Amino acid sequence: MTWRVKSGGWFASIDQVVLDFDTDCNPATCCCGGQGCFRQTLKGNGTAFLAAMGTIMTKELAAGEVMVLDTNSLVAWQDTIKLDIKMTGGFCTCCCGGEGLFNTTVEGPGVVYIQSMSVEKFKAALRVAAAKGGGGKGGGAPLVGEEMAR
Repeated sequence: MTWRVKSGGWFASIDQVVLDFDTDCNPATCCCGGQGCFRQTLKGNGTAFLAAMGTIMTKELAAGEVMVLDTNSLVAWQDTIKLDIKMTGGFCTCCCGGEGLFNTTVEGPGVVYIQSMSVEKFKAALRVAAAKGGGGKGGGAPLVGEEMAR
């Protein structure tokens, strides 16, 4: 069985797992699908560990069943899954909805792994927290005035 994994998704493996890559030459999915032109593939009979964050969900899609998801949420999918994109809506949805212009669609049959918090979203949240000075007790902002004297 062959699995396709998001860029940088492979973390480690045990036993006989072959890490390779394949290419996606469709300009729409390559540029707007979030996975890029080169995708990691995993084959073999071992155990692979993937980099993912938040809640990890496994979904087995039936033949013809389609799931629409945020581009950064897709972690891994079987090679039987068809990957495509779908516009999020009109101009207002794109600019004011906070979801961008495209979502990723996956069509079964096959299994997909989905994460609730991508590394990219986590880094963005850390940048916002750092810009606000850490916020709260023990946040990392230096103490001033009376607090320093204690």
